[in-house]
Amino acid sequence: MASPRNFLSSPPDLSVLETQLRLEAAIDLDGKDLWAFTNLPDPIACRENGCSETHTYIQHLKAFWRPHDGLEIPHEWTSLILPPGERDLELWFPLSLMSTILAPLRAQLRLTPTADFARRPPQYMGPQFPLQLAPEPTSAHLVAAMAKALLHSEDVPALYRLAPLFDGTYNCQMKVHPATRFAGAEPQDIVFALVPEPRPTSEIMARRFRNAPLRLLSPAIVIAVELEDLGSAFPDLTEAELQDLARVTQPHLEALLVARHQRCVGAPPATLPASEPPAAPACIFCIAFRDATLFILAHTAHLHREKGKYRYEAVLVDRLPFPPRAANDSAGVLARLRTVLALLTLRSHADRIAALWHDVAWPHPVWDAEAALVRTHTGIVTPSPSEHVNSDDERDRIIYDYFMNEDDSNVSSGRGPDGELEVDEAQIDPTPSEIARSKELVEGWIGRDT
Repeated sequence: MASPRNFLSSPPDLSVLETQLRLEAAIDLDGKDLWAFTNLPDPIACRENGCSETHTYIQHLKAFWRPHDGLEIPHEWTSLILPPGERDLELWFPLSLMSTILAPLRAQLRLTPTADFARRPPQYMGPQFPLQLAPEPTSAHLVAAMAKALLHSEDVPALYRLAPLFDGTYNCQMKVHPATRFAGAEPQDIVFALVPEPRPTSEIMARRFRNAPLRLLSPAIVIAVELEDLGSAFPDLTEAELQDLARVTQPHLEALLVARHQRCVGAPPATLPASEPPAAPACIFCIAFRDATLFILAHTAHLHREKGKYRYEAVLVDRLPFPPRAANDSAGVLARLRTVLALLTLRSHADRIAALWHDVAWPHPVWDAEAALVRTHTGIVTPSPSEHVNSDDERDRIIYDYFMNEDDSNVSSGRGPDGELEVDEAQIDPTPSEIARSKELVEGWIGRDT
């Protein structure tokens, strides 16, 4: 009988195994000129001349924050919903603030009945809006983060203001200023990263996650980088910046390619049921901030037909203004709302990418080397499943402070006796007295963030 593996013995070096896995996944370790830098083609040009599947996918995502007929948001977000009792205050307070902020923009927005949003099919690829009719555990946190982003001021760095929009992404966790550990790659200066790992359920697992570096089995699937301010003479990304962002993203993109290869080793990829969201292509999004502007780039990979190795493409998807708030700031609020919807769309993409890691079967030596690497950085050998802590406190320690607790057990479901969502849109529109009362109630709530 085979003896059990000893995790405290000398396991293989993960960097050696990583090099081997990358070779097996058709990654070119010695190639030069691996990157091409492009702008996302115009949809009309794509229809006339044809487009790659990846470009079409990215255009589909972009349409959610660059629509032709106004930004689409739930009806309840621009109107006051009065809570029937104390049990609904958790989500009602941030939604009231949202309605106060967005009410002046109603004519410029496309308001969709709230129940329609709640019934969106799984194939929907756009932002997953928190709704009072169908609350989830993180709904209040996310609405609060969105309201704070719309009220962004210069006293908080923009990327720190935007980071909480990704908190609560399914099967993902946030790392702030993470260390990196990839074979052959230099250390990377990342402000925050979204990582395909389930939420820690104990204090020791939370500490392990915080201290462990980004690595082959735990890369970033969304990366945020702060760029040096070059002044108004450089409104667009420079060639050097594009190359630097590609260098930062490449090991994470290659980790995604390795995971896809390992998932398919020995068996063809599973066909998704028609009810499931479409599979996302190999694409790592990078958001780079400079001088009140957010640049969104998609870093993708395709297999070179002749060489049989991967080549990479950095696609500039959009350039979004994110100015700090000012007086008479309707244009600024609209610009910040567009940025918020863009990041919520990338959050949905990250959810689909993270699902890839669920079924990856890594070789045993890789697991051994992974455990040794994490132990070196964290000092944690075997997490104890009995050391459970309050998840709300843990969330605050891992990322940022939020306004309210996360327990939604007392939030009304908003469903009728037949299980269908109920909403009377005619009763949502507030009267002047209700708006005045709303402002009084949220004034103290806003002060909690000052």
